[in-house]
Amino acid sequence: IASVQWYGIQTSKRRLLILGTDGSCPRDTIYGPTIDTVKRQGGIDVAVTPDNKTVYTTSVGFDVYMQTEDKRSRNVVYKSPLNTTAQASIFLGKLDQPGAGDGEFNKPEGIAVDNNGNVYVADYGNNRISIYDSNGIKIKHVSSWRPKFIQVNRKNGEFFVLGYMTDTANPVVLTKYSSLPTTDSITSKQFTRLAPTSVIPVMALDYFAAKPIIWIGPLDYWESTIYGFIDEGSTLATHNITIAKKQADAWAGAKIYGPGYLTVSPDESFLYSGCNGWSRVDLKSGAVTSTAIKGNELIFAQDTTLYAYSKDGYKDTVALRYDRFGNRINFKNGSSQLIVGPSEFYSGIGSKGLAMLPNGNLIIPNSGFNRSDTIRYNVWDMNTCTKVDSLPIEMPHAAAGFTADRHGNLYFACNVKPRGVGYPQGLTGEFVPDPELVSYIRYPYAHINYYMFGIGCILKFPQTAKGIHEHIAGKISAVPMGNLNGDVVSEDQVNGIYTSHYKIEGAQWQHLGISHCPSPWRNRGDPGCFCFTPRFSVDGHGRIIYPESYRFNVVIIDNNRNELLRFGEYGNRDQQGKFGTVQSPDIPLTAPWYVEKVKNSIYISDVVSRRILRVKLRYQTSATLNGVVTAEKGSLPVAAAVKAYPLPFNPAVNLDLSLPVSKMVAVMIVDAKGQIVKTYKPQMHNAGIVKYVWDGMDQSGRKVGAGLYFARVKIGSEQFQKSLLFVK
Repeated sequence: IASVQWYGIQTSKRRLLILGTDGSCPRDTIYGPTIDTVKRQGGIDVAVTPDNKTVYTTSVGFDVYMQTEDKRSRNVVYKSPLNTTAQASIFLGKLDQPGAGDGEFNKPEGIAVDNNGNVYVADYGNNRISIYDSNGIKIKHVSSWRPKFIQVNRKNGEFFVLGYMTDTANPVVLTKYSSLPTTDSITSKQFTRLAPTSVIPVMALDYFAAKPIIWIGPLDYWESTIYGFIDEGSTLATHNITIAKKQADAWAGAKIYGPGYLTVSPDESFLYSGCNGWSRVDLKSGAVTSTAIKGNELIFAQDTTLYAYSKDGYKDTVALRYDRFGNRINFKNGSSQLIVGPSEFYSGIGSKGLAMLPNGNLIIPNSGFNRSDTIRYNVWDMNTCTKVDSLPIEMPHAAAGFTADRHGNLYFACNVKPRGVGYPQGLTGEFVPDPELVSYIRYPYAHINYYMFGIGCILKFPQTAKGIHEHIAGKISAVPMGNLNGDVVSEDQVNGIYTSHYKIEGAQWQHLGISHCPSPWRNRGDPGCFCFTPRFSVDGHGRIIYPESYRFNVVIIDNNRNELLRFGEYGNRDQQGKFGTVQSPDIPLTAPWYVEKVKNSIYISDVVSRRILRVKLRYQTSATLNGVVTAEKGSLPVAAAVKAYPLPFNPAVNLDLSLPVSKMVAVMIVDAKGQIVKTYKPQMHNAGIVKYVWDGMDQSGRKVGAGLYFARVKIGSEQFQKSLLFVK
């Protein structure tokens, strides 16, 4: 179980997320109990009972108006059944009221449950550990300095407490206590922090090891080490490995910066990834080399020459030229660089991309120092090293990456949406916030609706189009400025809904869905480093390949905006498909922000999992019969399998059946009680991919209610079952 605890909580509810023990995302639902209906910034700690039926949580954080330290906690412990999405009930404490009596708390933080179901609460503000039975009856209070986290050894009842104060140079203290009823302090360890810091160390206890191991870290902002300590009874011995530092060093040794934006040579020999600092990946050998390339953007020409888009300090934007190995070379006129425009506001952050036209000319964006300025696009001839055209097309600073097709049409990613439409189809339902729920506080972006902030459109323009212009100036609405619940809030801090209406001139079409595609601060919604903008590709057939990272997908559409393929599922860094020990899902993605297609390969830069994936495309023809698409030719699956997507779904869910050879197929939809909702006539299908679509209708054509359903699939003699969560 994981808590939704990142400081940028985006939804109107705080709930628990249920993950697999390998960090994977369950296929049916990840949603657990609702903890708080108020938007809050801060953490939640979680403890599950030994029978895995009940969960206890604490809730720390301030709501949209509460800015002071004494309002950071709800001062309660919640209790809930684990198998529900309903609101948890208050187990102990008085809501938003600190106290020091029995059943009261002052900033309760860590929480744990022992093997007898007793609940241990790290009562930070009262400098104590409070222990209660499962009925809420106090067992005892144990003095403990500033307890933040607590873990209980369920084998012997001993417990460990991590105490510290944030923003001070006080040491971090790990203390071991004996089991009930004595709860005496047995031994402790102290760690000196390098400097005052707001970094919150975390703690985990492995009591399944031969000798219990306590893991702690990190202690400082730039420090990646997680320390291990072995419980030797009366002492805590230092473990001989520091697992996180080992992983971090291995990553640093690879010298892949980011990974960030990427560009791949036309012959697929080299890949470069980064931003400002760039790494070269030899796609034949896999070797990774750091380079001296400077630039926010990098792009390969057809002759494998590299062009970089960089900044000359705060003076000008310049173009630089490199060979395919990353060595700096002069332009054809002998100059070492070309001045192509004024400086942009940031280096790398919010960069707008580069595009290569079929004739080898380079399109370079040109924007002023202020982010309120319009972006214009100039065409440079790399043979004569001159600007040959200034395109009439203009874009707002909500524009992100762009590219060109073989006919010279331009495609832009931009954080604009059709009026009244907040999300693409398939990203709706109870767990997606209403479009009106956006940021109230600009700093520290505690309540930004990241779905609205980060989802944009891809728009297709001919070069002669005028582009996108602000039609009605943006304004703040919904939340007044001034005195809010006693706190004076300045204009810069109030977001409400900062709405700008844009007039689109000359676009052939627009397609909603690309993410992460952030809005700039001109639209009052840019939380710092989240403004690295997406990259996407258009291939020789006019197919657009773009990231939809909020659904952990990469999507391919044709030039009529029909979806051809969607692939990828949530997978953390440990999940590496067929290349790792955790082989499911096949294509694991966490934050696929940048994609590029070269020949029959799609290269994906997954910035959170810190890796680059290459996905090979295979093609096959198909025929449609009675609403079921049957594969006829092409590369064949190696084993029978069933894939369901999107999940949760509304209004329809796809079932992809992989058939290595011709098989009889039968499909049935049942509800949570096992009652038949809909059946499909058994059919013989040829080898390949067979696609079924359930539209949420029962056998009589009536819409079913929201809830959990199951697809039971029989392929030959093999049987499969997939969970299908229908949301409204």
